[in-house]
Amino acid sequence: MTTLRYMQKLEQLNLSGNKLTGDILSNLLIKNWSNMIQLNLSKNELTGSIISVGSLKSMTHLHFSHNFLSGALPVELSRLTKLETLLLDENELSGSIPDLLFSKYTEMTDLRFNSNNLDSKIPSSIGKMTKLNILNLQKNDFTGTIPSELGNLVKLKELYLDENDLSGAIPTELGNLKSNMILLDLSSNGLVGRIPTELGRLTKLSTLFLHRNLLNAPTGSGIPTELGQLTQLASLKLNSNRLRGTIPLNFGLLTLLAQLRLDDNRFSGNIPDELGNLTILKSMRLFENDLEGSMPESVCALTPDNDGSTGVSYLIDLVSDCEIECDCCSSCL
Repeated sequence: MTTLRYMQKLEQLNLSGNKLTGDILSNLLIKNWSNMIQLNLSKNELTGSIISVGSLKSMTHLHFSHNFLSGALPVELSRLTKLETLLLDENELSGSIPDLLFSKYTEMTDLRFNSNNLDSKIPSSIGKMTKLNILNLQKNDFTGTIPSELGNLVKLKELYLDENDLSGAIPTELGNLKSNMILLDLSSNGLVGRIPTELGRLTKLSTLFLHRNLLNAPTGSGIPTELGQLTQLASLKLNSNRLRGTIPLNFGLLTLLAQLRLDDNRFSGNIPDELGNLTILKSMRLFENDLEGSMPESVCALTPDNDGSTGVSYLIDLVSDCEIECDCCSSCL
């Protein structure tokens, strides 16, 4: 490791997955690597803080994920304006994100700060990273509202904001991400208000997780019928909110669904026959609601004990309230 500090013309270095320990970042004299383009020290056991790397202005890929790095994000990171990927996930970083950081990353495509101890608000300058494909801030302690400026990131494919302390409403501007978005996870926060109808524009979504929030609707149905337009969905989780109203009939159009979670809400009315169109459904949970009547025969036809199933796979996890008449349910609660 000692000889590395003298390799001033080094452009690429990958030491990932080597069980390296200690505060070697302070000992490598990284500041001398002015030609460095790619540096990967991920999946080690490195400790200490992130050393100031402001002199590495040629850097395009910086990967320090899966270590034990601690301390704050240095504002000097904003000098690395050519960065395309910055992976700092699975560490012990703390404090707020410097606002200047996001405003300088105009080339960034993949940013991952997940699974740290970062806090405070998510800076509105995040909307300036217009080339971003993946943004992962999950499993931190972020507070405040979700910045509406995220709607500027029209190239975004995956957005993870789950398991934080975010509050307020879901920004309607997220509907602007219709061109590329395939995964949206806002679960396990304190979000309130309605599910925006604008989310129905995200027609390429395969995963939509809004569960474990405080979502509700002042009047009418808690689920906008526009979600029935998301025909590429494979997994939809709206459970553990305060949603009211009936289950939309056009959910029968979501024929690629494998998982549907509507449990632990305040839904009422009958279970729609149209859910029997979801022939590749494997799991559907409807318990802890105010639904009534019986499980439709069309849904029971999807379960393993019914020869009428036309699906490639069976609905093996079907759970409802015990008040629902259902001979085909795997269990009731």
